[in-house]
Amino acid sequence: LRNPKSTRPWQHVLQAVGGYLCLAVNLSKNKKIHGESFNFGPNLTREYSVLKLVKTMSKYWKDVSWSSNKKQKKFFESELLRLNCNKAKKLLQWNSILNFEELMAMVTEWYKNYYTNKKNSSSMTLKQIQNYQKLAIRRGLNWAKK
Repeated sequence: LRNPKSTRPWQHVLQAVGGYLCLAVNLSKNKKIHGESFNFGPNLTREYSVLKLVKTMSKYWKDVSWSSNKKQKKFFESELLRLNCNKAKKLLQWNSILNFEELMAMVTEWYKNYYTNKKNSSSMTLKQIQNYQKLAIRRGLNWAKK
């Protein structure tokens, strides 16, 4: 790990896809938001370090390992990255639905499947898309019903 204490706005790609689906539904109803830009990401209270990410991943995949690389050539890298998603929350009524544990379980499940059973990565992806949509519907997100 280059910078284990660095914090990133971790999210599953399906959360961003869900944001764009929510935007599409809203665009069909509200012409005033045409041409507007939106960020889709986790809540600011859901910021975790790189080290927390790999430690959490190791809960779901015992074979995962990492090490810190202190001798690596130094270059500038921000320790904190954030996305301001307030506009999407306010105008689109969009929310990130996965908590960090759910996110890490899904990501780890996908990578573990990919590295141990490469032939079925597309079926794993489809399964996760379907499960994410069901979760979005259960949590009341209107775009997921379309």
